[in-house]
Amino acid sequence: MTGRLIINGKDAWTTWGVFLEEGSYGRLLSGDSVKPYTTNESRSIDGVDVWIKDPRLEARNVTVVVCFAERSESFIYRYNSLISELLQGRMQGNRRIPNSFNVPPIGKNFKFIYNGNTNLTQSNMAIGKVALRFFEPNPADR
Repeated sequence: MTGRLIINGKDAWTTWGVFLEEGSYGRLLSGDSVKPYTTNESRSIDGVDVWIKDPRLEARNVTVVVCFAERSESFIYRYNSLISELLQGRMQGNRRIPNSFNVPPIGKNFKFIYNGNTNLTQSNMAIGKVALRFFEPNPADR
């Protein structure tokens, strides 16, 4: 499990005992939408002129589920530590920038802003999973 998910330079498995739920790669890779094309609906032409030169991607929202394996550290401690890391983002100089969400198996390094989480489930305060919601401001910057 080591080396499959790196969050802000920290191995997610080693640091928090988390891994991506099955199906997460598909959620990470899908959902890119193109911004609306520039059009001209002038009365002087039939139909509409569409300029398709240089299409651009829209920002997107992504939900990824991470699972917590059983570890000697408590589930609550690891959960709080992960959420704290995501809330802080990364520092570049004296400025906070989006989280680095590097997924080597698919060769992508996403830049996500943490938007919260949903569907926290746990069993005996030892294992669990949570759906993390992110905003990706620039899908072309991976």
